[in-house]
Amino acid sequence: STQTIRTLPVPGIAKSFVLDAGSCQFTGSNHPVWDRIADDNPIMLAHMGDLHYGDTTEAATWRTAVESSLSAARMRALLSKTMMTWTWDNHDRIITNPTGAGTGLNLGETDQATNTEWRKLAGSQGWSSSDTAGRTWTIGRVRFIQTDQWTVRDDGDGDPAPRTFLGAAQKQWFYDTLANATEPMIVWFCQWTGQNHANGRWNSFPEETTELENWINARPEVKAKMVMIGGDSHSLQVTDGTRTAAQGQRFEGIPNYNISGFNRTSDTGQGGAGWLVDQPLRTTGQLEADWGGYSRMTFTDTGTELTLLWEGVRVNAAGATDIMATQTFTVETEGLTLVQRIRNLAARIGAEIKAVRGEIAGKANAADLDNVFGIATSKVSPTDPRVPIVLAQSAYDALNPPVPGQLYITYPG
Repeated sequence: STQTIRTLPVPGIAKSFVLDAGSCQFTGSNHPVWDRIADDNPIMLAHMGDLHYGDTTEAATWRTAVESSLSAARMRALLSKTMMTWTWDNHDRIITNPTGAGTGLNLGETDQATNTEWRKLAGSQGWSSSDTAGRTWTIGRVRFIQTDQWTVRDDGDGDPAPRTFLGAAQKQWFYDTLANATEPMIVWFCQWTGQNHANGRWNSFPEETTELENWINARPEVKAKMVMIGGDSHSLQVTDGTRTAAQGQRFEGIPNYNISGFNRTSDTGQGGAGWLVDQPLRTTGQLEADWGGYSRMTFTDTGTELTLLWEGVRVNAAGATDIMATQTFTVETEGLTLVQRIRNLAARIGAEIKAVRGEIAGKANAADLDNVFGIATSKVSPTDPRVPIVLAQSAYDALNPPVPGQLYITYPG
């Protein structure tokens, strides 16, 4: 059988693409939302947590719940063609509550076995720190950052202030990643909406959240190119950055687009003033398991302008979709340097060569080969019985002086 592996394009080259994101699903969900995401043909799926609702304190139970969700038929079909990055939220980690205060689900801590067990499957390289599952990557000219806000957190109601949810190492990694980002757009998968909730979210860690805000506010050149994509709320919330701290918004001034869950939904919105959109994905009388939603992000890069079109997509039990909200975030970019233009051209030529090679493969005669190009370019008589083949560059070089970068079409002589 043939297996295909999709890799990310070369960083720094203007690239248009689709990336989908979201959070929250029933354990083992086989909802049509996964089919609709697959239809988008996204370059990646960013899962911001609650891959399952195991709510467990045991590693074995956690593994069973993870496997149940990843092996559901529609999810499995999606992952067979689309790479996924995942950070756990409150329900899909291994929960501990060492202080014994309150409830461990939202305000407890996380067993490091969560991190250890996941790395058995996902590998040990490329994480935000040795003890957290955050990561960063670049697609085209967009920098993505996905933080892990549960693995090394303090107990939100049992530990004394100031408390951390990122941990010292991951927080420094976050600062360094933002400071060193040369890309014109930064997308932060921040797991939660920007609403200043406690119960294990931003306002359970007010000192650290304020520290993060102050660091970003002191660097307006970084803040101006940031977008926050969240989940967690089981509903839809949108602000273009105009919602204020007085209205309950953290990271005021940064656009914040949120829709969830993939297959967990509420019949109420978040509440609070200032949202451009704040609404549920279903009504009170509708069955929760029938509904899902996700963020579809379409990036269009012309070389001088980079635009994110964000769409909050809702999916019903029959797989029908509707767009609940849209937002556009555009940054003007400097013209590409000569080196970047050459890289873009080389990438396009490489793609064309691959396409031509694919179409040439299996052609029976010169006439068929001419049909690939639309004109008689093979310079082989249509009645010639000899079969055209494609020589590798190394094979041709052994016979003729090399001409770098050319694709050679010839036939046995």
